[in-house]
Amino acid sequence: MTQAEFATLRDKTWLTDAVLTFFLKTFVHDKAKGVHCLSSGFFKLIAHRNGGVYNYEESVENFVRNQFNAYERGIASVKQLLTLINISDQHWIFLRVKMEAKQIELYDSLGKNPENKKYMETMRRFIYDELHKDIPVGERPGYDEWKKEWKCSDRSQNAPRQFNTYDCGVFTLVSMYLLSRGLELSSSMHDQQSIYRRKLRLCITHLILQKNQLQEGATGLAPLRSARTRRRRPTNPTCTRKKSRRENETRMTATGTGVSVEGAARHSDARAFERTHLSLIHI
Repeated sequence: MTQAEFATLRDKTWLTDAVLTFFLKTFVHDKAKGVHCLSSGFFKLIAHRNGGVYNYEESVENFVRNQFNAYERGIASVKQLLTLINISDQHWIFLRVKMEAKQIELYDSLGKNPENKKYMETMRRFIYDELHKDIPVGERPGYDEWKKEWKCSDRSQNAPRQFNTYDCGVFTLVSMYLLSRGLELSSSMHDQQSIYRRKLRLCITHLILQKNQLQEGATGLAPLRSARTRRRRPTNPTCTRKKSRRENETRMTATGTGVSVEGAARHSDARAFERTHLSLIHI
């Protein structure tokens, strides 16, 4: 990702597509068994092709071909399909498809919005087309009858709720991660204050840096600091070196009361994040 995209991890900044896509591929798609992630490009293609009207062949067939052909039974091999949705470069939401249960769920950290229903219906139509793509049209079950077995549900009332205009990307990442680990969301699982208190933007930043084998200095970006961090003139050289070491080695760890930021070696960042899904429940 570019330096400008990476810089959106700073506080009070809307996360770009590159940040979410990198995180989900690295820590969800490649790590969680049976989980497949579709980037926001899926719905972007639908919006920009065929006049914005969904058509499997014209809209998304080429986009998904290599992704699902890698599985023995195609999309039927997937247990959960998680799909990012970018709404007008202003808001992030996502869909979860539970293939075995035949359920399509939508999560929006701003709450229910009737306009989001179209995304679930489009996904249901796509699932039908993808499952039957190798069957001649005349031999396929009728869509209107088939779709009765697939339920669509807006689960935004169960989604942790944001209370600003820029943290939707952070809420989306955390929620998708938890679902990929087998946890069901509740509105009390994490909230706006816990996002601030646990400095999750900073945690995600360090994880991406570690996975990319980068150091902060290599990004060309100024160090990320908490809004409450103040620069102070050193008074004791020994104490200053210790404090500097703690700030430079800040990482995310799991504790009994949630995700905390503390001084420790950054080499275990990824393993630490793998444990956070157990503690996020208690935030």
